[in-house]
Amino acid sequence: MSKPLLQHLEQKLGLLFEKEPGTDNLCFANQNSELRNDFKRIFTPEDLHYYILATSPAHFPENTDAFWQGVEEGKQLATGGSSTF
Repeated sequence: MSKPLLQHLEQKLGLLFEKEPGTDNLCFANQNSELRNDFKRIFTPEDLHYYILATSPAHFPENTDAFWQGVEEGKQLATGGSSTF
């Protein structure tokens, strides 16, 4: 995804895109499966992959709840429904 599109998505969601997650403690906390979506402050390439898997690539989420719901649906599709998220 292009940098301008990522920036637009960051602004729309109020989240930061973290290209290389896991480089600091905040990223580790964000990847905790027990962390509620409303406390997450970043999204990763993996999150974006799952969102696109569940939705049309041209469809921007209306808000963070819709984004995280799409991420979860994509995980379900990718894992055959065995996601523990």
